[in-house]
Amino acid sequence: LQDLKRDIQARLLNVETYGGETFLSEEVAINILQETKNAFQRCQLLCDKDETPKMTEMIFDILLRFLYTEHLDYAIDLSLAGISLAEPKTEPPNYFFSVVQQAVAITHLFHKQYDDSIFPFVSGTPVEDVCTQKRADCLRNVENRINLGLERQINAVVGYIRFLLTNEQKKADFRPEDEDQMVTAMSNACALVVKYLNSEVQVIRDSLDGGNLTTLMLEFGRRFYKVLLTHIYQFTYNSHGAMLLLCDINEYRKCMLSWKIPEIGTKFEALHALANLLVVVPENLNEACSSQLLIDTDRRMVNSFIQLRMDYRTAKLHLNFV
Repeated sequence: LQDLKRDIQARLLNVETYGGETFLSEEVAINILQETKNAFQRCQLLCDKDETPKMTEMIFDILLRFLYTEHLDYAIDLSLAGISLAEPKTEPPNYFFSVVQQAVAITHLFHKQYDDSIFPFVSGTPVEDVCTQKRADCLRNVENRINLGLERQINAVVGYIRFLLTNEQKKADFRPEDEDQMVTAMSNACALVVKYLNSEVQVIRDSLDGGNLTTLMLEFGRRFYKVLLTHIYQFTYNSHGAMLLLCDINEYRKCMLSWKIPEIGTKFEALHALANLLVVVPENLNEACSSQLLIDTDRRMVNSFIQLRMDYRTAKLHLNFV
């Protein structure tokens, strides 16, 4: 059984990335679109009026085959296979975002050709509904494959962040024996995570835009928040360690606020206020718990954070709630 698990793990980790090659070319796509555009024009000139719609559909089928099945779908499938499904222990490749960028650009060109050169020929004919359905099915398939890839890619990115936190964060970071030493600007784990986050976000921003970018960043932010929260709950904090945690969360917060997504910004503002509950002296806990930043935070979550204090047994005596 152990051998089987090891073999499966090895298969999940060992994926072919082809050196980051996307196997997509806008130049090839433009050539395909131009050739079929010429074919549509010849069809209009040379075919009888009754034959034009059916011939247009045949050319459209050829376009879908070579532009999507043979080119775009093939590239997406190869890049999907290059995303490891296992928890990564090294920085996962992120070239799937480049595949998405090129796929979207090619699809924009396809949309324009359909509107300019295909729909006018089939509009109001018996093949209009067929062509419209083929187009919709093709684009839906691409969208589903891209969404699957983005899901896997975000899983890989978040998985690597989890790996960094687990392996680089030490218990001694938050419970140092020498409480007189200076608090660093951030822990080593935080520095690595923030650096990785910023690099990945830049790649994402270069590859997506508009609503697609916002949706992906929102999901990314939610998952990162969840991973970070789980990580925080694994430790107990003395006053010195709590100050370091506050510094770490401040760095994460600055990173998240730069995304300019209100929901994520609010979550990390509240998380910073929660971390502050580990820093304040027991006499000021009630006031800290009443922070406006925590007004929408479940009291059970507030109490869970307070319980992470090493001095919780004495600190809770100053609380109006437990």
